[in-house]
Amino acid sequence: MRWTLARMLGLLLLSYSMATATYDFIDDSAGPSVLARGGALTAAVAEPDALFGNPAGLAGIEKWTLKTTYQTLIEIDVIKTSFTSIFPINSTTVLGISVPFQKIQHIAKTIEKNGIFIESGEMNDSKIGSIIALASAIDTTLSWGLRAKLYDIRIDTEQASGMSIDFGLVAKKLFGIINIGIVAKNIGEDTLTWSTGKQEVLSSGLDVGVDISLHDITVFYSASLSGETNPRLGVALNLFPSFLVYAGAQSQSMNQTSSYAVGCSIKLAPWLIDYAYKPTTDLGDNHYISIGFEW
Repeated sequence: MRWTLARMLGLLLLSYSMATATYDFIDDSAGPSVLARGGALTAAVAEPDALFGNPAGLAGIEKWTLKTTYQTLIEIDVIKTSFTSIFPINSTTVLGISVPFQKIQHIAKTIEKNGIFIESGEMNDSKIGSIIALASAIDTTLSWGLRAKLYDIRIDTEQASGMSIDFGLVAKKLFGIINIGIVAKNIGEDTLTWSTGKQEVLSSGLDVGVDISLHDITVFYSASLSGETNPRLGVALNLFPSFLVYAGAQSQSMNQTSSYAVGCSIKLAPWLIDYAYKPTTDLGDNHYISIGFEW
């Protein structure tokens, strides 16, 4: 285990020394089960949603998986969707592809967000991304993952495009119950190029996470080591072999607020169904559902 952790730390220090960016609406496109556990995804193992958090977590998936998600906010006309496909190439290597999309058409009424009043009215705010990731197992306890993300952002008449690269590692089943993940976000001199000619340099990011499983309960924890810590904590209870319930919370360091969510997952082979509910005081209720199948 010491050798596994030493290799993991060495590789991540190398990648973090190259990192200069953290900007993501794409990470927010992870499935309902991730939202329901507070967004703690960094140490996920063999999960399709790891594509949005730590790409190394894709390693170990044995079945071809297709998923589509849909998320909406009641008070404002916001739609978030994603289409994801996971392809096991061989016993150790997995390829993941996704296209997340987010659009705001209009705000239904005047609302207050962090002391800023947002007036009702029409607006044109759309974001679309493309993700491709490759993950592979180094041995039975350690896997790596590399992910490329392409952005296309349109806010009213302005447009921006860009690309970023993430690198992650996951050490699994340490002491038989612990998974540890770490991911360096936006490696390289990544920028968003706006139609106005402005170049927006993306800030660096390094996330760490720990998952601990005891019998039918799993506790998830993730946090950032750069900038805002934004700790994320969740718990999953396996009530039946095909039914899990989740609860989680996420803290925002900048405005000192927390958000909570609950949800459930149902697996009736080959179907996968996830649901999450997240109440907010300013933006109304957030409902999120995904449907997928694997074979």
